[in-house]
Amino acid sequence: MQSPCSAPALAQLISRPGIDQAIRSAAAGALITSDGLAHLDELSAVIHDEHQPQALRETIIDGLAGLNNDAANRVLTGMVRSASYRTQLRIASSMAGTASGAIALLDSVAAGALSAQVLRERLVSERLVHADPAHAARIAALTKGLPPGGMDRDQLIQERLKLFRSGKPSADEGQRVFAATCSVCHRIAGLGGTIGPQLDGIGNRSPERLLEDILDPSRNVDKAFRQSILGLGDGRVVYGIIRREEGQSLVIADMTGAETTIATKDVVSRTESLASLMPDAFAQILPQDRLSDLLAFLLTQHGK
Repeated sequence: MQSPCSAPALAQLISRPGIDQAIRSAAAGALITSDGLAHLDELSAVIHDEHQPQALRETIIDGLAGLNNDAANRVLTGMVRSASYRTQLRIASSMAGTASGAIALLDSVAAGALSAQVLRERLVSERLVHADPAHAARIAALTKGLPPGGMDRDQLIQERLKLFRSGKPSADEGQRVFAATCSVCHRIAGLGGTIGPQLDGIGNRSPERLLEDILDPSRNVDKAFRQSILGLGDGRVVYGIIRREEGQSLVIADMTGAETTIATKDVVSRTESLASLMPDAFAQILPQDRLSDLLAFLLTQHGK
């Protein structure tokens, strides 16, 4: 752990755009762990800037939410009005797993600062209810009147399929979309992450099934890639995929692929979620033309 005296240097490192993104993200994590509350202004400036690398912004969002602190929560809820849906979902899913964050998140939806739609995302709703089962009633009240989720998603898939078939998508552009959006978790031809299934041979699936996998990832989630919810003795809740057991420890990976080692003796509850770790919001994250390009690229992946 970094000592508090190094925090100003870490804060300066985070704000320098010429530094490698991975180094800036590591510095952000160290700063939040060592003295994050004293540097909320610097951290807030980064996550409010849409031109900053998304991975860096998400590292800071996750770190601030993990502090389980009212001041840090105010930084996060203060940016949701102007944030993209992808960033809103990241904020919501990160805040939902802590006691103070869950309340602040629900209050933000009730105040109209954040769309109630995020409460329909499984990554968010499951974490809220796990944090406190009493939140289920408030979720129901705040989402009352929204269209039924399953029917809405089926209609969306059919609409996107029709637009894909009527357009002229580019597999070359789709490869760039994959590299920018999907490769953190998924691997093709040995390139990319391993937090999600590798996608060699994915082109053998139909366009409709691929759209189901992208737009409704929890519909057909492989059991091996379901997330686990670990309740720890100190009150923290950790979410991710159990990668392996090492002696008396569990190694769990989050949605960015970052691994955390947790002592088995510190785990007081362990639940397997039915939800995929992949966000449910790619319809909002990717414009239709980029989604079609991505689909065109994936359809070229027939494997050996």
